[in-house]
Amino acid sequence: MRRLLAFFIFLFSINGALALYPVKEEERRFGLTYKRLNTPYKGYPSDEMILPYFKYKKSFWDVEDWVVRAIFFNYESFQTGFQLSFEPVGYGGAKDGVTTELGNTNYSLPLGIYHLQKFAYIDCLVQVLVSFWGGDQGLIRRLSVQKDFYLFNDIFLRPYFQIELLSQSYVNYYYGVKEPTASLDVYEAGSATNYIIGAHLGYQVLKKVFFNASINYTKFHSSITQSPLVNRSQVIEWLASLSVEI
Repeated sequence: MRRLLAFFIFLFSINGALALYPVKEEERRFGLTYKRLNTPYKGYPSDEMILPYFKYKKSFWDVEDWVVRAIFFNYESFQTGFQLSFEPVGYGGAKDGVTTELGNTNYSLPLGIYHLQKFAYIDCLVQVLVSFWGGDQGLIRRLSVQKDFYLFNDIFLRPYFQIELLSQSYVNYYYGVKEPTASLDVYEAGSATNYIIGAHLGYQVLKKVFFNASINYTKFHSSITQSPLVNRSQVIEWLASLSVEI
């Protein structure tokens, strides 16, 4: 069945001539990641996290920086599979500001499918995810255009542009106000379309030592910026990690 599905995807692949050659990679790394989040919430402008960094790639598994992928098809021109990720959104860490008048939101734990299609000059990544942790039951759809560059044999660069479509239930969970408080009126948020520009950087410092970094800029939809919890229309997020091959 998997071979049959691969054949149908091959028919629609621009780089179809390459689609019959499976990609075999193996990699294991461990380290630490520092993550800086600039949030849009009033009184909670930023959040900092230090997390373990994992990189494990073998056969049909690809794990990196709290994103787990089970790969169904892995070919030169496309990759398809399941994805589970940990995303630190919401205001669970807020100690000041209007969000402290509300119950804390959980971090997001979206699960779904992804498809990466590689073309001659650009790659497209499609993700359809459902976040199911706690009271968050929203749908997340993402379309990214990106391109990988390898420079001087030890530098990896991936710039990308992403359109993110969030369902009403997802937006309402993180930016809505269900019941009035001392300083907040009820706000029912709608669905949202956000725009994200970013880049990933990888650098092999030594033979078995690697440095990774990423930065992204997010422009929020009006259904988010009109929330009484929010005082920013855009944010910047970045992270850096150092890992050792094992």
